[in-house]
Amino acid sequence: GFRTPSPTIIKDIMSSATARVLAIKADHRSYEEEDEHLIKNGESEEDPETSFSDQRGYHRGATSRHHHHPAKNEKMRFLVLLFIGSCIGVWALLLTQTWMTAVAARQQPPQQQHDEEKKSNSRFECYSLERDLSSALKSQAIEQTYIAMPAKASGQSLQLFADRCTGVFLRGLNNFMNQPALKQEFFHSSLEIPPLVASHVSTEKPLLDLIRYSTSKSLIIYMYRAETDRMMSAIRYVLAYRICGPEGPDLPEENMESYKKLNVTLSTTEMVDEQQQQQQQQQNRCVVSERAFLNEFVAKGLAEIGQGTGVQLGCNLWKEVDETAPPNMLFVHYTQSDALQEQLGAHYCNNTAAGLHENIPTHSTQIYLQGGGKDGQEEYYDLEEWLHAKRSTIEYAYELNGGSCKRELRMLDKKLESCPVVQVFPSNR
Repeated sequence: GFRTPSPTIIKDIMSSATARVLAIKADHRSYEEEDEHLIKNGESEEDPETSFSDQRGYHRGATSRHHHHPAKNEKMRFLVLLFIGSCIGVWALLLTQTWMTAVAARQQPPQQQHDEEKKSNSRFECYSLERDLSSALKSQAIEQTYIAMPAKASGQSLQLFADRCTGVFLRGLNNFMNQPALKQEFFHSSLEIPPLVASHVSTEKPLLDLIRYSTSKSLIIYMYRAETDRMMSAIRYVLAYRICGPEGPDLPEENMESYKKLNVTLSTTEMVDEQQQQQQQQQNRCVVSERAFLNEFVAKGLAEIGQGTGVQLGCNLWKEVDETAPPNMLFVHYTQSDALQEQLGAHYCNNTAAGLHENIPTHSTQIYLQGGGKDGQEEYYDLEEWLHAKRSTIEYAYELNGGSCKRELRMLDKKLESCPVVQVFPSNR
C-alpha cells in the first residue's frame, strides 16, 4: 500500500545528500587551490633556457587542467539541483499522503470506522442490553445466567429478583458462590436448577471459578461500581447497620474483638415537636472512635468494606479471561440494574418480577465519629460530613484498593463511563 516515509528515513536522505554536496564543494575547492599553486610555481620557476617544446608541454598540461573546471562546475550544479529536487519530492510525497488519508477518512463507511474504534480497545466492547442481550437470550445461546456482584452494588435487589423470577428462593444459600460446600448444596437443592441465579462475591476466587468452570452457553454478569463510591457506601452501611444498629452489633463472631475497640456509645433523646407539643420523637445517637474504626474495620477490610473490586478484579482474573476466553461475560454498571432486570425478566419470568427492589429499612440514628480536632481537642463529626471530607484521601492514607493490574481496572472504569454495559474479551484475540 501507499506508506508515508518515516521522519528518520527522510532525515537520513537529506543528511546524506547534504554531506555529498559539501564533499563535492570541498573537492572542487581543492582542485582550484592545486591549480593556482601549480600555475604560481610554473610562472616563478620557469627557466629561460627551457626548450620551447617543454614550455609548450607544460602550458598544455596547465591549460588542459583548467579546461576541467567547467565540467566540475556543471557536475556540482547538477547534484545541488538533484538535492533540491529530492527535498521537494519528499515534501510533495508527504502532502500527497496527508491528502489521500483525509480523503479516505471522509469516504470511510461508518461501520468500518466503528470497527477500527473497537480495535483500539479490544478487551472491552460496548454491549446493548436491549439489542445484544435480548437477541442472545432469544436465540437459545444462553442456558444459564450467573449474576455476581461486590458488596453495595445492587446485590439485594438482584437476589430478590432472581428468587421471585424463578420461584426458587435461596434464602438458606445466599451468596452460595463464595463456598464450595454451598455451591454443591445449591446443586442438590432441587432437580431443576434455576436458570438465573445471583450472589454476592467477597474475593476473586468465585469469579475465577465461574470463568474457568462454567459452560460455553453460560452468561456471566458482574455488577460493577467504582471502588471509591462503593467503599463510601459500604462504610455508611457498616456503621449504620453492623455497628450502630437499633438491635445492637450485627457482626460475625470473628469481628467482635474489633468492635469492642470502637468505644461505641449509644444514647436516646426525646424531642418535643414545638408545633404539636403532645407528640414526642426519639432520636438515637451513636458515637464511634474515628481512629479505632479506621484501624480495625477500614484498614482490615472487615464486613462489606473489603469486599470490593480492588480485590476481585486483579491480575489473576484478567489472566483467566485471556486463557479461558469466556464467550459471554459482561460488566454492567450497577445503575443499570433495572434495565438488566427488564431484559432478563422478559426471557425468564415474563417481566412479572422486573424492577423489584429490596430496600434496606432506615432508622433515625445519628452517627458521629469522635476524633482529634484542632489543638488536640476531641471533636464529633457527622458521618455524612466526614465521608465527604475523607473520600478523596482515605484510600491513599490507608493504602486501600491497590491490588494488581490496576491499569485494566481503570480502563474498565473509563469504558463504563461511556458504555454502561461492556462485554469482555481476551486481550490477545
